[in-house]
Amino acid sequence: MNTTTTKKVPELRFPEFSGEWQTIKLGDFIDSLDAGVSVNSEDRVAKDDEKAILKTSCVTKGTFDCKENKVVTDSAETRRLKESIEVDTIIISRMNTPQLVGANALVHESNENIFLPDRLWAAKIKTNASPRWIALKLGSKSMRAHLSVLATGTSNSMKNVTKGDVLNAKILAPSREEQKKIAGFLGVVDERVAVIDKKVELLKKYRKGVMQKIFPPANGQTPKIRFSDENGKNYPDWQGKKLGDILAYEQPTKYIVKSTEYDDKYKTPVLTAGKTFILGYTDEEDGINNDIPVIIFDDFTTASHFVDFPFKVKSSAMKILRTKTDVNIKVAYELLSKIKFVVGDHKRHWIGEFQDFAINLPSEKEQQKIADFLTNLDDKINVVERQLEQAKNFKKSLLQQMFV
Repeated sequence: MNTTTTKKVPELRFPEFSGEWQTIKLGDFIDSLDAGVSVNSEDRVAKDDEKAILKTSCVTKGTFDCKENKVVTDSAETRRLKESIEVDTIIISRMNTPQLVGANALVHESNENIFLPDRLWAAKIKTNASPRWIALKLGSKSMRAHLSVLATGTSNSMKNVTKGDVLNAKILAPSREEQKKIAGFLGVVDERVAVIDKKVELLKKYRKGVMQKIFPPANGQTPKIRFSDENGKNYPDWQGKKLGDILAYEQPTKYIVKSTEYDDKYKTPVLTAGKTFILGYTDEEDGINNDIPVIIFDDFTTASHFVDFPFKVKSSAMKILRTKTDVNIKVAYELLSKIKFVVGDHKRHWIGEFQDFAINLPSEKEQQKIADFLTNLDDKINVVERQLEQAKNFKKSLLQQMFV
């Protein structure tokens, strides 16, 4: 491939193609754009021989997941279903949140038992275009932004785009042959991403399975997997403790950021104990927690994270936990994570409840063996996750250079 700076051609191009891309309406590439219907369904995934209706969550980050569905069992409702999914159609979210409206993904396999709801369109592509290329173009940052601007609705939480918005959208497009070449090349990249993603998934699944065997159930002291000493003998039985016996807490007040003007160019991460974990990065140089590793514990939701890098925090809604004498913090974090707790009232939970929860603690030497094993496993997962991130960034770079 060669590069060029002409305005209506991509930066990166296969050498056998030349000339400017043409301005074309999307509708010139789309044979039909139809939605399904809303029907009554049950909140479970359909079996292979059952009818189902897709959830809007079936389209995420440019991928289509047919398992994101709800079964339809009522015979009258199944007769109302229309628009089953077909290979090489593009599923488009016509009604969704402002961030997700216009999200799309290509269908790689037909399924006559799975149908569209009224909030999703199926775009069937004419023979003059590559379905995969059109899907990539629809999912591009510029096209998503264009559709988001056109989306309307009285609610800030739900927007919708019209058929006209999609069909009349103008894009720069190459010949079908060049579309196919680009789509085929990026398809190989997608396969590489999928392979690495599957490897990450399997490693995490293995870790979860091992964790269940290393740490004993709440009502017993004998794990299914034991580590042996240098003589091949098991370490002593695990001893009953309370979380408060092994973990001390610190209030996070002195680590709270003064400004929430985050930027990825700054070096110090700002953390929350919730799902987001890293909210952004700050350039503040004072009040950084360097006494690591620690556990951050959300006092209200009881979510937690293991942290082994310097950080600041967003608010005082957490506790910073450190281990007491002869306790490995990696093991303490895993024991804390095993606790199943249903949050009820909106209140702080560490002092009132969590510090009194019973756990079983191995001897100090077995703790170290467990921690070393988990650290090695986590290091392997981190390596593959970095490979996945690199592969995704490579694809992102290609998309920016191979499209206009």
